[in-house]
Amino acid sequence: MGRSILLTRPIKQSKIFEKMLLKEGVKDPIIISPLVKIIFNKFSGDEFKKIKAFVVTSSNAIEAIKRNKSFSLRLSRELIPIYCVGKYTTEIARAYGFNSSFFGSTASDLADNLGKKLLTKNDHFKAEEICYLRGQKITLNLVKYLGLKEKVVYSQIENEMDPKIEGKITAGVVGNIFFFSSHTVDLFFDKINGIEASINIFCFSENIRNKVIDRIGREKDNVYFTERPISLDMVNLFLSKK
Repeated sequence: MGRSILLTRPIKQSKIFEKMLLKEGVKDPIIISPLVKIIFNKFSGDEFKKIKAFVVTSSNAIEAIKRNKSFSLRLSRELIPIYCVGKYTTEIARAYGFNSSFFGSTASDLADNLGKKLLTKNDHFKAEEICYLRGQKITLNLVKYLGLKEKVVYSQIENEMDPKIEGKITAGVVGNIFFFSSHTVDLFFDKINGIEASINIFCFSENIRNKVIDRIGREKDNVYFTERPISLDMVNLFLSKK
């Protein structure tokens, strides 16, 4: 058994990722310390009467839809398309009875696929007929990029870190830290002044890795990143470095 693993995602996503690690036989202690909590916004489905399709880049958007019963029922009944980033998000949407389609592993993939497959002269969708259901903080502005409509259906709020967990980080009990967004990197290093050189850091993208290096203030060999923002790739990256 090695040093502890620290997961910084919101609680639900962290628990899912923890199960993925355990399934692969990881025996190291796992600490969940969400640096962000998700707050779902109330909204009226009536504002989407002219919308013919939706896009989402996070399973949090699917959860926000599900919480709005009348809107959720309409999407299921009318089989209104929902184009998703990530297979997990797509599967969650299908499990809820929505007409979801996997449209890429990243927001950039989704934007490219929308442009090539939906927003063409030969198709029946116009940009203003597609709405991006998103969080308050996003990595790619699809509205600016493609001219879609948008609605913020959830917010990412800073979560306080337990002082006991802070102590484990500074004492070197934690040996591996996982970051899934640049925002959580900033939140982490706003609380923690420094970390041991031996701590491995695993990042969901190269941009997140660069943010870590920027906050540390120096190059660090054991800051790793996945080529694709896919949770299973993060698990495999961790296993490859053990």
